[in-house]
Amino acid sequence: MRVHIAVSSIVLCLLALPAFAQDAVEPTTGAEQTRPTSAAADIPYAEPMPLLEVADDPEAARSIGGPDPSIFGTTRYYADGRVETFTPSDELLAEIHDTRAEISDLPEAIDRNIIGADSRVRIEDATRYPFRAVGYIFAEWASGKRSACSGTLIGKSTVLTAGHCLWAPDWGGRPVLVDFYPGANAPNKMPYGVYHYASFDVFSGFIETYNQAYYNNTAMQTDMAIITLSAPAGGANGTFGYRIDMDDDFDAHILGYPGDKPSMTLWRADCTIPLSRKFPNYLMHECDAWPGMSGAGVYWVDPEGRRYLRGIFVGVSVSVNYALRINPLYMQWIKERTY
Repeated sequence: MRVHIAVSSIVLCLLALPAFAQDAVEPTTGAEQTRPTSAAADIPYAEPMPLLEVADDPEAARSIGGPDPSIFGTTRYYADGRVETFTPSDELLAEIHDTRAEISDLPEAIDRNIIGADSRVRIEDATRYPFRAVGYIFAEWASGKRSACSGTLIGKSTVLTAGHCLWAPDWGGRPVLVDFYPGANAPNKMPYGVYHYASFDVFSGFIETYNQAYYNNTAMQTDMAIITLSAPAGGANGTFGYRIDMDDDFDAHILGYPGDKPSMTLWRADCTIPLSRKFPNYLMHECDAWPGMSGAGVYWVDPEGRRYLRGIFVGVSVSVNYALRINPLYMQWIKERTY
């Protein structure tokens, strides 16, 4: 399977970080046994959501001005059809710093997501923590399109994923159905049932600027979403912690549902992310990926064995992959929406 998306150019906006603050939310392991929220049934097939195509050489780009803080407002879509918008909180505004942006050209077409040999590892038993705290996101759109992404439980009723998993203007904008299957590991394996969404939050700037033909500066830095579930999946299955990414090298791991592997199976990719490949609002890395892994968490295991998200997987390029880096701004936004 090959994915070809031709894109001419991209603008990446970077948010300047202050000195690192010790700010983290702790993980939970949940219960050993959980009760499905619905009877076992086949997971509907969906097309894996593509990873977005990102410029390969941001270092060679030029600087431009910073974004309007209003792009970090939030649009909330409820399952009952209601929509609310929220301006950035005072606390979030306090984390919006001077910015700079970089521009570079993309190749005419990109057809790879695996860097070097394929080193991904199949998770055979997804009923164990932390695997049951990762899930398959199924979305259905008014256009009839069905898409699949990956997401991570970070609160009792909270799933963190990518914005482009939940906003697709070419398919009608917002999906009409969003379901989360924690620990799913085959079309007929959903040991903890299905959790329906109550609402989801997307940055307003992403909605205003993103389309499925290109990935501009505002879309890149606002490609994050929070799903609030109608029942507390994380209370039973456990949650990942999340934290402001540190200025260090670290061994990274990604858990998700790549579309080139057996249908709806869970896989892990591993790589080291050096400090030299960290930028204020994104990480460049060589963890292998494929469409379907959009929204997967990039996590680190601390010396005590606790797992913390430090990024969200959003895009690919010719020789490197990309994740949004959890910095103070994203940390504040996530914390305000975690239940």
